[in-house]
Amino acid sequence: MSRPRPKIELKDDNEWMMTYSDAITLLLAFFVLIVAVSQVNEGKLEDLKDGWGKVVDAEAHLPMKELTADIQEIVEQKNLDSVVVTAVTDGIRIDLDSENLYDSGSASLKPEGKTLIAEFAKAMKEVDLIGRSIIVEGHSDDLPIHSKQFDSNWELSGARAIEVTKQLIKFNVDKSQLRAVAYADVQPRADKALPIEQQRQLNRRVVIYIKRN
Repeated sequence: MSRPRPKIELKDDNEWMMTYSDAITLLLAFFVLIVAVSQVNEGKLEDLKDGWGKVVDAEAHLPMKELTADIQEIVEQKNLDSVVVTAVTDGIRIDLDSENLYDSGSASLKPEGKTLIAEFAKAMKEVDLIGRSIIVEGHSDDLPIHSKQFDSNWELSGARAIEVTKQLIKFNVDKSQLRAVAYADVQPRADKALPIEQQRQLNRRVVIYIKRN
């Protein structure tokens, strides 16, 4: 009579792969988290802080909101009525009425325009703008221009933006932070329900953006 063979239990030699796989998954999640945190922009971070502050009933430190309030306060103190300060998604927008800066069809600042830019440059020096980009935009109306000096509204709006940028540099705004951009008439801001002349007046402007980091 034959004796029964003893049962042999086979151990799974691949158990180590389970641990290895878990470790790789954790490492991947860790690196994704690092990348996500490194790409959070200042605007989203401020929104998060603001929301959390409301939840815990605490006042959050919001640099861009504080900077907007500081600039607005200085503008009001200096009675710069033609300067409009607005907080926007990507930073702070400062609208300057071109009627106070230039004559029609010209990119040379009027005396009152130079005074306005000088006062505004002084205001900018009173707030902390370190590390922020300052973009000067030139905008025109939709009336075509073709003169000895300007072949189109692109040249005119660009020259106006550059002139304001040069004035800011003259009053010691850091030139490495500045950029001048021409938009011609492609970004109108006026309500189309307004009379056409009023639309054109509103669309002729210089905009200074102080961008979030």
